Formats: sequence, C-alpha cells, structure tokens
Amino acid sequence: MDALQTLAIELLISLQIYFPAANAAALKSLRVETINPAELQNRVCGAPCQVWAWYSPDGVIYIDARLDTARNTLARSIIVHEIVHHAQHIAHGHAADCADWIGRERQAFAVQSAWLRSQGVRPPSFVQRVNSMRCLERPRLRNPNAGLGG
Repeated sequence: MDALQTLAIELLISLQIYFPAANAAALKSLRVETINPAELQNRVCGAPCQVWAWYSPDGVIYIDARLDTARNTLARSIIVHEIVHHAQHIAHGHAADCADWIGRERQAFAVQSAWLRSQGVRPPSFVQRVNSMRCLERPRLRNPNAGLGG
C-alpha cells in the first residue's frame, strides 16, 4: 500500500466524527491515485480547467500529482472532500439530479471545512462559495413536444 492510499484511509477513519457515512463499507472500497494534471483536466473537463481532484464514476479518487498531500493540510483537505463523495456514492449511488449533486457538494465542503478547522486551518473562501450554487432552470419551450419526433 502506498503512502497516499494509507493517508486516505487515515483521513476516512478520522472523518467518522463529522460524517458517519465514512464507515467500513467506504473504507473497504476506497481507492486513491495520483494523476498528471493534463490527464485529470481532460477526464473532468475535456480541456484545460481548474481541478485538483475528482471522484470518478468508476469509484476512484484521482488527485493532481502536483499536490503535496504529505505536508500540506489544504491538499489533504481536498482528499477529505473527495472521500465524502466516495462515502456518499457507497451509501446512495450516483446523484439523482442537479439538486442532489449540489446537496452532496455542500455536504462535502461542510465536512472539509470542519476537518480544516480541526487542523487549525481557516477554510479558504472557495469552500464557502458552494452555498451560492443553484440549479439552472430548463428553458421552457412554447411547444413542449416540439422536436421529440413524436
């Protein structure tokens, strides 16, 4: 087991205080891998973008290889955030819709913030921005059946 996987397991165990879904089922299937930034950006955005980590549909947490997770608390908090998504997926499957996805993001950022405070670090402002996230309304068509080939 490599150092990153060991760190992720330790973080998941410590999260049970803040997030009970970080349990044995989540621990059993936890996989964390580093990935080069260009490949991570391509997988997540299809182009260059600002992304540091990603919980993939195949159940793997991918972490940007540039992050110093051994020494940097904020970098470790990014793993914490993605572990929450892993535990959410184990408990509830994929997000059902936009509102569910936003709820999961809010929960992940809340746990990340609590964990950072427990480490004596003030959460960065981007962690609070998730509270302003909203789902976009679908555009209303004059004829809702138009274009359905019906």
